Amino acid sequence: MSKRIIITVNPDGTTKHDFEGYVGAECLAAGDQLKALLAQLGIQIEQTNFVPKPELLHGQEQYLPPQQQTEGGS
Repeated sequence: MSKRIIITVNPDGTTKHDFEGYVGAECLAAGDQLKALLAQLGIQIEQTNFVPKPELLHGQEQYLPPQQQTEGGS
């Protein structure tokens, strides 16, 4: 499967990013790289919601998004 990043810009200026074809940690790395590239263009991204897809969890059974981590791990 090819890799694609789909960015939807809503009329209110909010965006949605969808990473297709990425598996596990490479999805997070692609997100970081996208954020860095946009910052070079003067575009700052503020993450307000994070919804992991099953592909992200592949090989990361213990993964929780940063805002959902609890003290002590799992």
